[in-house]
Amino acid sequence: PGVTPPPRDDFGRLSPERYAYVDTSRTLLGAALRAIVPLVDGTRYARKDDPEPWKTEHEGLMYALAGATVLFGDREEACYDFRTDTVLPADPSCKKHDDRLSYRRFRGEDSPLADLAHAVGQVLADKDSDVLLLTLIDLLENHEAELARMMGAALRIRDLAREHDRLAAEGKEPAAQIDGEAPLWDEVAAVLDRAVEQPGLVPRLVEALASDALLAPHGRAKHAGDAIAAMLRYRDQYAYDPEDLNGPAINLTVGAPSTSDPKTPVDPTKPKIGDNRSAMERLMHLMHDTAGVRQCNKRDTELSVFGVSVSCPGCDAPCELFQIDNLAAFYLDSLLPEGHDKKAELKIKPSVLSALVPDSVLEFSSGIDGLTSHPTPAALSRLIYFGADSDEFPNLVDLDPLRELTNETTNDFISGTLEPAGTIHCPKNELGVNECSSPENLIRIRHPGTTFLIERLGLGAYLSPIVAAFAEVAPDTTGEEILIDLFSTAYRHWPGKEHGPECIKAGSPATNTAYCSEAGANTYEPLMADALQAEDVLASSVAFARTLADPSAPVTVQRGPGAEAEPRQTWTKAQAIEKLARIFFSARYAANVGMVDRHGKKQATWADGRTQDQLTGFTLLADALNGIDARFARSAAPDAAARKGQWERATSELVDALLAVEGSGPETRFKNRALPRMGAVALRVLREQLNARCPDRERTGRCAWAQEELGAKVSDLVSHPLFAAAVDVSEAIRAHEPARRELERFLTYLLDAGADDAPLRALLPALADVLQLLGDEDTLIPVLKAASTALTPGGDRGGPGAADAGLAALKALNDDRYDRYHAMDHVLPALVTPMKDDGRAPLEVFVDAFADVHRVEAASGEPLAA
Repeated sequence: PGVTPPPRDDFGRLSPERYAYVDTSRTLLGAALRAIVPLVDGTRYARKDDPEPWKTEHEGLMYALAGATVLFGDREEACYDFRTDTVLPADPSCKKHDDRLSYRRFRGEDSPLADLAHAVGQVLADKDSDVLLLTLIDLLENHEAELARMMGAALRIRDLAREHDRLAAEGKEPAAQIDGEAPLWDEVAAVLDRAVEQPGLVPRLVEALASDALLAPHGRAKHAGDAIAAMLRYRDQYAYDPEDLNGPAINLTVGAPSTSDPKTPVDPTKPKIGDNRSAMERLMHLMHDTAGVRQCNKRDTELSVFGVSVSCPGCDAPCELFQIDNLAAFYLDSLLPEGHDKKAELKIKPSVLSALVPDSVLEFSSGIDGLTSHPTPAALSRLIYFGADSDEFPNLVDLDPLRELTNETTNDFISGTLEPAGTIHCPKNELGVNECSSPENLIRIRHPGTTFLIERLGLGAYLSPIVAAFAEVAPDTTGEEILIDLFSTAYRHWPGKEHGPECIKAGSPATNTAYCSEAGANTYEPLMADALQAEDVLASSVAFARTLADPSAPVTVQRGPGAEAEPRQTWTKAQAIEKLARIFFSARYAANVGMVDRHGKKQATWADGRTQDQLTGFTLLADALNGIDARFARSAAPDAAARKGQWERATSELVDALLAVEGSGPETRFKNRALPRMGAVALRVLREQLNARCPDRERTGRCAWAQEELGAKVSDLVSHPLFAAAVDVSEAIRAHEPARRELERFLTYLLDAGADDAPLRALLPALADVLQLLGDEDTLIPVLKAASTALTPGGDRGGPGAADAGLAALKALNDDRYDRYHAMDHVLPALVTPMKDDGRAPLEVFVDAFADVHRVEAASGEPLAA
């Protein structure tokens, strides 16, 4: 008032010579608000009589609130002291104090969300967390295609999981479910603990996953995913062909003379026992049963050379000719490429004899192609499974029918040198050799023909780079044993409750070599098979691994001693993944940094109740996620199941809204084009906050804010009366369907960037101004005090505030008793509609008039600032 309006440009903006402008539609705020639109669709799609409309509708924001209310913790009466900012026990005298408030709080100390924040805090507290954050920022800013491609693959797997859930609901296949009391993931994490302690193993694994070998076709397999999927999906059994020992193995399930690749599906309607077990289960079972098994030459070895049997000098006792200390590791090393330092080597102990029996003589004398001092996997399979005569077990059921005819050379060589190999179920003798007292635990009998599966679909070639990463850990078999233990651990939890005599749930793995937990991980085989063959799943994984392994795009250390070195220290992204893996899985790391849970305990409890001396980042994270499910399961609310369903629906819709992708292959991008930038900005803010809170963590190795305070702050926030009040108001709106849907329609209108009048264009600058105000305490505090007075509830001792009275007046104005013809329906829109000649809304004119009236001198024409 009193000032001539200055000229504006075509966009209605004041002179750019005086003001700097920001296009708020291109800000993080604008992108975040646009992303909300799919989550506030108030349209009713379900029938009115549908008891679960949330299954087909799109009120994701409200669904999230429904579930989150359970996760905030139980409610209890409490008293809040504003002087000390503390929660006190409920007390009748609480209402008598002006600086105290009686309210129903959420027990934040019980909330799994606080546990989740505490688990994340352990990563942020690490002395190298700045490099980890910079790595994530680099991926978001410079590698969107690789990230989007991986997310697209993950979304396809999610869709496949939903389809399998549908089939299970229709009774067409067993439901994929692992027994919650089986410590599968706990035991896998314990093996990974050993893995992350091996320097360089994780980066080598990343390089292995980036290998071209995984994408190379082999027969019907277009890539490694096809080969592994076949092992998960089919149950075919193989054996060597007695009439063509070195030829392709016979498919016994299809029937001789077929040598076809696996193609007989596991029957989902029958128990997964005996011949109805997948090839993958049988391979893992063999790995489990041969781990640490020692094999030696037999007593009084006779060598068959060029068809002539001769006594072996110095080979009267077992293990004097050769000794294999770990059959599983030896077989894995045979998968390594030629020339590899760790390629499996059959060492002949008498050096003189070794010189007299070169590879060509060994191969010719055995009649097995590839049986040299560095045997091939195919040669080992035929050496193990050939139906040779045995002095210990003369009437084995698998004796070769041609062992005295065309296969006599092979029979003489093997029977004169070896007794059939045992398994871990056979006790070790004084030489450490697993010696079986009966034939049922021999490899030949217990696992007939299993390794022939490795010859199909290029499976051995696909496994080779993975095996190499583990083999290069150490000169001994340390690395191979870690890989074997991963397979062995998975196998113990693979069979379900309907299993055969090959395993039994009795005792423990330490006391029972045939132990299995009956967890039923094999119920996931159909899903895993489909996932491995889904479009771009394997190719996107290889592409992402190449990004991580790329040494030409390192991350430069910007803080701490590494930043002060000359030249500055750099990390590959694979090294960052290695550090992250160590934070999560290493018990030694956790002990060194004093990692404890939110209540100060350092012990961890596994799913089966066993206690571990030191928890890890993984156990903290797993416990927090399990705590979310536990909250829903323990909730006494009558609608707990519905709230859980809505929570799951909300998380799914949130993923669709934020993480959906478009395009294919290397051209894949996020549909929400602002997402990478939003993520990078959020991480930069987190990084700045972390560096401000813990500026010396690179040198001290300590960050109390992240390691101890973060979880406590979330707990305190959830317990605060303002938080409880906000949730109660939101919950009241959510529970009132008409109000909820109207609010959602209103938000959809406000946030619709494509609307003709585009209210979002006006909303964004207003919100941006409000956010700037939040950082100005000198201005904000008086505003909050005024708002506090205005928002005083009707029951307050000082009487109702302006808001309470105003709402009562508005309610009265809309009552048919006072506004029979609904005049307010026309007056209120007219108040905010710009006038044609003036360009201002009537409400703006009224506000200017009120300002003039409240001058000290109402007639003054001077500017208000005068």
